Amino acid sequence: MKNKIITIFTVILLLSGCSAMKNTSIDAGIIPLPEDKIVPLQIPKPIRTLDIYDTQLGVRVDKDILSLTSKQIRERLTTTETVVTIEKYDGSISLGYLGANAKAAKGRYKVTFDYVNSTIKDVSLNKNEADTIQGRIGVGWRITVDLTTTSNGLDLSSLLPIALAVKDEKATGTVRFLAYGLSNEKFSSLLTPTIATLSPDSIQKTIESIGAERIIFNLDETKLEPYLLGISSNVKKP
Repeated sequence: MKNKIITIFTVILLLSGCSAMKNTSIDAGIIPLPEDKIVPLQIPKPIRTLDIYDTQLGVRVDKDILSLTSKQIRERLTTTETVVTIEKYDGSISLGYLGANAKAAKGRYKVTFDYVNSTIKDVSLNKNEADTIQGRIGVGWRITVDLTTTSNGLDLSSLLPIALAVKDEKATGTVRFLAYGLSNEKFSSLLTPTIATLSPDSIQKTIESIGAERIIFNLDETKLEPYLLGISSNVKKP
C-alpha cells in the first residue's frame, strides 16, 4: 500500500507542473459563488462553433466544429490547466463552495478536478447576444469525487490527501471519471467513463488515465470536439 501511495504522489507532482491555476476561492469558509470565477457545469455541453483566424479574410470567423481539423482545434486550446472546485452539501442537499485553503469538517462533499486543454470564450445566454458570460471551452478529463468525511481538518484540494484520508478510514465515497471531447480508437479503454468505490487503487488508476490524456490530446489521429466545461455567474453587458 505504501508503494501505491508513493506512486500516486509522484504522478501528482508531475501533473502539478502542467497546472496553470486552481479555480477556487481563497476564502477559508463556505461562501457564495464569486462573480469572477468560472465553475464547472454539472453536465458539460458540446459546442457548435469555434472562432479561428481566416488567413484569406484576415479576420477571426466562427467555424462549425465539424468542419475543423483536430490540428486547428488544438491550436485554439492553448491553456493547459488543472481546475479544482470543492463544494459542501448542507442539510437540504444544496451545495456551497469551499475555499481551496479551507480544511474540511465532517460532512458530505463533492470535489471536481478538471484536467483540461482550454480557452476562455464569451457565451451568449438564451440566444440573446446582448447578455453574455465567460465560458471555459475545452477538452480533457473530469474526475468527480463524492465523499463523506468522518474527521475534521481534512485536505480535499488534491487527489493525494483524499487517497490518504480513505486509507486512514477518515473518508468514504465514489470517484467518477469522464473524458470530454476526445476520441481515439487506440485508447478507447482509457476514454471510457467509469465510476468506482473511492480507494487508493481507484484513485491510482484514475491518475494513470490523467497522465495519458496529455499524450492522447497531442496525437494527430485523436479527434477533438470541444465542450463548454464551465461558466461564470457574471453577466456581461455591451
